[in-house]
Amino acid sequence: MAFAAIAGATAGSTALGVASMAALNVALWRLWMPVRFVLGHQGIVQSVLGRRRRTAWKDVDHCRIGTAGILLLPHQDTSPLACLRGLYLPYRQQREELWDLVDYYLSPPPSASESTRTYHVKPK
Repeated sequence: MAFAAIAGATAGSTALGVASMAALNVALWRLWMPVRFVLGHQGIVQSVLGRRRRTAWKDVDHCRIGTAGILLLPHQDTSPLACLRGLYLPYRQQREELWDLVDYYLSPPPSASESTRTYHVKPK
């Protein structure tokens, strides 16, 4: 809110201040809206205000491990805006569990000769 007031006062325009506040709210909606993620065999279900959106595991190309969560990306794109197409899963208090689940679902299935999976997600 302070950012929008400063932007509006600097530009001398109330409309710019309101537009700045709206843009900031749209960009930061995950901070103030309750978002719930459920990871299962069909994919990740993201629930916001009763609306559900499912992302299938086959639609995830790779992931990036961050300090506060995992970013699941649909393409091997290196552009600066590529992360906007992804799905960010915050760790909260479940870091190890989230690593294990993402690794389990993103790892290729074991061949008939292997009896265990190979894990690739956890940072060394």
